[in-house]
Amino acid sequence: MITACDLSVRTGPGANYRRKIYEELTKNAKAHDYDKNGCLNYGTRVTISKFDGDWAKIPSGWDAKRYLKIV
Repeated sequence: MITACDLSVRTGPGANYRRKIYEELTKNAKAHDYDKNGCLNYGTRVTISKFDGDWAKIPSGWDAKRYLKIV
């Protein structure tokens, strides 16, 4: 679950990768981006397929692991 109020989705596992825009998110992720800025809202549940250091791979891209909580 996302614990940040508005979590950016990145194109790769790191802050040096660009942020995705709304149009690049999956259909499900778009439903959890209320202001259409490419960021997932607090409380969104995501599926993690793998970890790379401090980053987690989700269907739409990569999120910082420190803003995720296991539920």
